[in-house]
Amino acid sequence: MKSHSFRKLEALNNILTFLGDRPFDHVVVTGDVATDGAVCSLETARKFLDIDRDIDPGVKRLVSYGLGCGVDRRTVIPGNHDRYAGRWGPFQTRQRHFEGVFGDLGYPSTRVIPGSTDGRPDIVLFIFDSTQVIRLYQRRNLLARIARGEVSRAECDFLVRECRTIVRTRATHGSPVNPDNCVRIALLHHHPVMPASSTYPDKALMRMDNDAHFQRSCIEAGINMVLFGHQHYAYYRPVRSATSGQTPFGPAAPVHFFCCASTLEYSEKDSGFYVYDIATDGVDAYQFSWKGDGFDRTPTVRPLTFR
Repeated sequence: MKSHSFRKLEALNNILTFLGDRPFDHVVVTGDVATDGAVCSLETARKFLDIDRDIDPGVKRLVSYGLGCGVDRRTVIPGNHDRYAGRWGPFQTRQRHFEGVFGDLGYPSTRVIPGSTDGRPDIVLFIFDSTQVIRLYQRRNLLARIARGEVSRAECDFLVRECRTIVRTRATHGSPVNPDNCVRIALLHHHPVMPASSTYPDKALMRMDNDAHFQRSCIEAGINMVLFGHQHYAYYRPVRSATSGQTPFGPAAPVHFFCCASTLEYSEKDSGFYVYDIATDGVDAYQFSWKGDGFDRTPTVRPLTFR
């Protein structure tokens, strides 16, 4: 299994200190929290998310700072590594260790981050578990269960139905939403789009089944951004509608797809993370990339406009 770097953890702490107290409203983790799916590994990750600082109880010294994000300020979804059982090889299984540690959101589901009084929009998260489930036809090809993903057609339809509900009722599952001032973000682990010039050697092994249908559903539903992981390196691709169709929120607009890099994996030279500054007229997206001794910030796409 791939290792992780404590130097990157220290550099991440430095960046968070530089950004100031509570530099973000919400943290999204797009899966592969652990490498082996072990409960102890997942609990270590949760501890870093939960605590403000880690004190060694033996010598009473500060080990590192954490993100200090309780359940109300974070959304964490599972990746294929988080579904590995650890006993029969790296195959995704139905084990629920991840939900036992981070809580069971239910999939798919929605979550609303309310906007602020200064006019910042409501943020609606559409949350998916794209890890593969066990199906009879896959017994002929167990390799497909190592890293491939899936969002079913019924789950794709969920996007469109929920967006129509938001416009009609100004709420989703009891949480109020202003459909005239909201940003819609879909979250999953597997990549529904590849880089524009991809030569990835394991594309067949790592692909997301039904990816084209998921893209179309995002456009039809009026999704603004899609955040995902899986590849462990960052890239950005806008996807435009082939027609000038309508969504529940108005004319179809480009959907902005972001592959979120692994933040702490030692073997990835371009590891890092994104920071999104979401305002009424769009989003400023910044990528923090590892440069050998720290994370440097560069604008990725500025701004993303939704209207």
